[in-house]
Amino acid sequence: MSSADGASYVQPELEHGCPGRDESGVALDNLEEAVALERAALEHCPPSHPCYGAALYNLACILFTRFENQAAMHDLDEAIKLHRAALQVVQPRPSGPADRSSSLHFLAFCLSSRYDSLGLVADLEEAVALGHAALELRPLGHPHHGVTLYNLACNLLSKFKEQATIHNLDEAIEMYRAVLQLCPSGHADRSSLLHSLAFCLSNRYKSLGVVADLEEAVGFGRMVLRLCPPVHPLHGETLYNLACDLFSRFEGQAAMHDLNEAIELYRATLQLCPSGYPDQSSSLHSLSFCLSNRYRCLGVVADLEEAVTLGRATLELRPAGHPHRGVTLHNLACDLFSRFEEQAAMHDLNEAIELHCAALQLCPFGHPIRSSSLHSLALCLSNRYDSLGVVADLEEGIAFGRAALELCSPGHLHRDVILYNLACYLFSRFKEQAAIHDLDEAIDLYRVALQLHPCGHPGRARILVGLATCLSERFNKQKTIADFEEVMKLRQLLLDLHPLGHRDRRKYLYDLAVPLWASFLRHFALLSSAEVQSLCHIISRIHSVNHRVLASSFHTLSIRLRNPIRQQGATTDLVEAFRLATSVLQLRLPGRFTIAPSFTGFTTPLFSQRALTITLVGRLDEVAILGRVVDYLHLLANFLRDRFLNRRTTTDLDKAIALHQRVIELRPVGHHARASSLHDLALCLGDRFRAKAATADLEKAIELEQGAMELLIPGDPGYDASLDCLTTYLRTKISLRRGMITSDSSGNQVDVRQVILNVAREILERAPTRLIYVRTGALCDRNAQLSHFVDSEQHNRLLSSLTTRDSETDIECIRTIISLYFQFVALSHCWGDGEPSLRDIEGASIYDVTQSRVLESLKISVLLLSGGGTYGLGAIRVV
Repeated sequence: MSSADGASYVQPELEHGCPGRDESGVALDNLEEAVALERAALEHCPPSHPCYGAALYNLACILFTRFENQAAMHDLDEAIKLHRAALQVVQPRPSGPADRSSSLHFLAFCLSSRYDSLGLVADLEEAVALGHAALELRPLGHPHHGVTLYNLACNLLSKFKEQATIHNLDEAIEMYRAVLQLCPSGHADRSSLLHSLAFCLSNRYKSLGVVADLEEAVGFGRMVLRLCPPVHPLHGETLYNLACDLFSRFEGQAAMHDLNEAIELYRATLQLCPSGYPDQSSSLHSLSFCLSNRYRCLGVVADLEEAVTLGRATLELRPAGHPHRGVTLHNLACDLFSRFEEQAAMHDLNEAIELHCAALQLCPFGHPIRSSSLHSLALCLSNRYDSLGVVADLEEGIAFGRAALELCSPGHLHRDVILYNLACYLFSRFKEQAAIHDLDEAIDLYRVALQLHPCGHPGRARILVGLATCLSERFNKQKTIADFEEVMKLRQLLLDLHPLGHRDRRKYLYDLAVPLWASFLRHFALLSSAEVQSLCHIISRIHSVNHRVLASSFHTLSIRLRNPIRQQGATTDLVEAFRLATSVLQLRLPGRFTIAPSFTGFTTPLFSQRALTITLVGRLDEVAILGRVVDYLHLLANFLRDRFLNRRTTTDLDKAIALHQRVIELRPVGHHARASSLHDLALCLGDRFRAKAATADLEKAIELEQGAMELLIPGDPGYDASLDCLTTYLRTKISLRRGMITSDSSGNQVDVRQVILNVAREILERAPTRLIYVRTGALCDRNAQLSHFVDSEQHNRLLSSLTTRDSETDIECIRTIISLYFQFVALSHCWGDGEPSLRDIEGASIYDVTQSRVLESLKISVLLLSGGGTYGLGAIRVV
């Protein structure tokens, strides 16, 4: 957003004084009569007359007085000619109305006035030269030394504003200071001098940025305000200029009290500017600009709303042709864009684009805010593309962004922002069109922008993020290792910018871990079986993660991983890479995987599936990579269990259980490997039960195996293993209850068999009377269903595992096993005319029925379910 106006301050009126009043003592009420008398006097004084020079001087003075009253330029032109003629005949004298110093001084004054009216720089140049000459004739102590100093200082200030030559401003400041020494406290002109001096110091601060000048300007402004009550003619100007200085100090020091005071002063200024007052638009515009800045600092929407309202009021006071209409359009458009970002109202964004386009029409080539207008318009168009997806907006935004960049040569204040945004636009087009040249150009622009943001710059982080994102995309496309390494370096720099305790550190640590994982997986896939085994032993000795050295280790690891995998120490590097990368997952990022802190010391031996690993990490795809992380944690838990079985070290088993529990959390219901995770955890708990005899472990193992069985069907990998384990755990549980049933060996098997059949009949009472057995396609009544179960492997296993009479708990265990066998699916089938009923196919398999095509849909459904539907009996009820 641009500054408030082209001229932010109100320059004090140049109170040079009327020549006839200040020095000649002449004060005539009737100007026309005075002019006539002075002309008559001149006619009676030929060039040889001793009063000829005085007559020329007096007529010139009275003509200038009439010019001040009537603004007739011919009077001013004639006065200048007469003063020039007087200088030709007037000799330097120490005093008198027509001495040379007076002629020099008043000719300079007239030329300065003509410059103010016509803008002729030659008049200003001559006025400055004549002022210097007059000052030489009026040294310190001369009665008119002060007014000569003051007028020359005013002309030097005008010359600075015309030519931006700082030495003129420096000299003007020194002269104002000298005049101030001649006006002690209580002097009538002291407030005017302080006002002028504050104005010059403010301008020098804007040119050189010396904070001492701004501080002094604020101090002088406060002094003027104390000397000028509300009725004083300088009060309004002083309020306005002091507000401008306070806002400048806010921009430099970000002190909110300065901004708040500036806002209050602008409001007070507006109270002194009634509707239609010439300076009202400047006060409205400046107040709107301050409120916009306070909104950006504090986020108070009421400030933004007021800024928009004041901006519209300013625009009404600055119609077409007003010198500051362009900057008003621009700033109002920026406020509307801010409101769009706040409220997402498309009409605000559309209006902002229209206003920016109108402002651009008023900012031709060479205009100071043209680059800002181009850049802001490009930003709005890019946002509209993001909202609506209209590619034309993106294309136009890129074109305007390029045009803005061309106007911002190296060294321009906002070149870095324009580079960054143009890079963002090009990356968006790459995502839209997949043109690699857009991605390459975006990377180049980010690199240039990064050079403009050295360490410590507040905007460095976002450029590092943008560059890393683009390089990751290019790596995904071209697989260039240099891009991968640079991504690692950039993300390490981002991590360094966010120390421990920073709210964004977790995000950057996570982003750094993703490519580190990718590098690890690619290299690990090349390990031999012996190296895998060696790695497993090294892994087992890793216990914790030192977060204080985590950051400095990442970049070193990324470089070391480039070395050939079979070099000495390469395996250790991979272990360390895995350990550090896994530690990132304990940070509990929203929507990310979660790993407990106590398990971050482990890695996994990749015993198999290396081809799949290479495929998954062909891209820096966090879903694929981190999905593999969980797989590796599962494998590691199995490795720890195997080592427990060999060494009987219970700490290995405890770690394996903890890892399996975490893996199950990371494999929710619906995950393809959840059943395997449930089974493996059940195995570990069964091992611990046998080692420590904790019944809670056995109960949990049974629960887990039951959960696994619900996810599997006969024929699935792992189905038989889970069923065997469940049977074993249930048998173990029953054996713990020994003594609850009689131990009569002769009646044992009969009693147990009868208990099983009773439970089976109880369960079948709640099932349909006839079911289609999907394995054979046969229609089964109640007796057939029970017969299938008695002949099943599940019945035999259950029978062999029971050696005692049941208790209530034992019956529940039996019921669980039988319920798993007797499961069915209800299938809706619409019977057609002439279609055979189920009785017609009783005793045969539905798969063998060929006389009717109307059963084909039912046969297909049964076949599909037989391949992936139910457990145990695997039956279908047709309704």
